Amino acid sequence: MASFIDSTGTTWDVSITVHAIRRVRDQFSIDLSKILGDKDSFAGLHDDVCQLADVLFAICSEQANAKGITLEAFGAALGGDSLQAAREAFNESALSFLPAKKRELMRQVLDTQKKAETLAELSIQQKFDDGLLDRTVSEGMAKLDRFITENWPNSEAIR
Repeated sequence: MASFIDSTGTTWDVSITVHAIRRVRDQFSIDLSKILGDKDSFAGLHDDVCQLADVLFAICSEQANAKGITLEAFGAALGGDSLQAAREAFNESALSFLPAKKRELMRQVLDTQKKAETLAELSIQQKFDDGLLDRTVSEGMAKLDRFITENWPNSEAIR
């Protein structure tokens, strides 16, 4: 069974079952069975962290009730690394729930999404490492300084 630890140290077991899908639908009017059956909707759920938190809360609602944790407290404990851990637990549980053919398609969607995120992070890091971002900021400041000097002759007085 997939699980994650939120930012308060609480461990949550994430098990997608027909009963859990019914709880998601009843509590939030979100049809998780349709989301799990459509790669675009599945990927879209990852982009909407509020909806993902709602889905996770409904899946974990029996645990939350036993611990006296509200939706607001649950959501407040998700962010940064704990949100990423929750997303990964959801993915693992979703893949386990799906039949083999759909499981493979969703695994490809998740792998592609992870590759895209990694490439974006590497690209940004490379721009920092190369000094491109620093140079761009410096060049922009120099252009702004020239603009002020050329357009406001007394600009030295405001510096």
